[in-house]
Amino acid sequence: ILTYMIPITAACFALGLSSVNLVYGRGAFGQAATFDTSHCLWAYGAGLVPMTFVLILAAAFYAQKDYRTPSLLSVATVALNIGLNALFVFGFHLGVISIAIATTLTATVNAIGLYYLLSKKEGGLQKIPFVKTGLCSLIALVVTVGAGAIFFQDNTWMSLLGGPLHPLIRQFSSQLIIFCTETATFATTFLLSAQIFGIEEFRFYGLRTRKSQKY
Repeated sequence: ILTYMIPITAACFALGLSSVNLVYGRGAFGQAATFDTSHCLWAYGAGLVPMTFVLILAAAFYAQKDYRTPSLLSVATVALNIGLNALFVFGFHLGVISIAIATTLTATVNAIGLYYLLSKKEGGLQKIPFVKTGLCSLIALVVTVGAGAIFFQDNTWMSLLGGPLHPLIRQFSSQLIIFCTETATFATTFLLSAQIFGIEEFRFYGLRTRKSQKY
C-alpha cells in the first residue's frame, strides 16, 4: 500500500491544481472555485493512505472473527467526524474544505487505532517501511512544484501558504501542456529517485527480471 499510495498522495499535491484547472478552469468556473476545489482535493488526498489502511486492517480483524473492535472504532470515528465538521464549519469557518479535513483526520485516527490494536494480537505486525518511498515522493513533489512555479507560475505553494496568487491559465491547450509537463516531471523525478534509493518495486531491472520469471 505504502509503495504505491504514498507517491499517489504526493502526486495529488503536485498535480492537483493543474489537473483541476485543466478539467474545470474555464467558463463560469472561476479562479476562486478552482482554488477551493484544489484545496479539497489536497485535503482528501492526504487521507488516501489511512483510508486504504482502514479497509485492509479491518479485514484482518474480520478474518480473526473479531467484528466488535472495528465496529466500535467506526462508530467512534463517525462521532469524531461529526464533531470535527461542526468545529471546522462553525468554529474555524473553514468553508468547503471542512468536510475533507475532518474525513482525513478521522480516517487517520481510525487507521492508527486499528494498527495499534492489531499489533497487540498474537503474532503482531511487521514494521511498516516507508522512509525510501516517502523520500522519493517528497523529492518528486518539490521538484515538480518548484519547476512549475519557475516556468508556469504554478500557484501550489502560494495557495498552501496563503501568499499572493498568479492568475490561472484559462486556455485549454496551455492547461494541457502544463499538466502533461508537470506529470512527466513528477513521474521522471520519482522513478529516477527510486532507482537511486533502490526501491525494488520501481527498479527497471527488477521489472524485467520479474517479467522473465513469469514467462
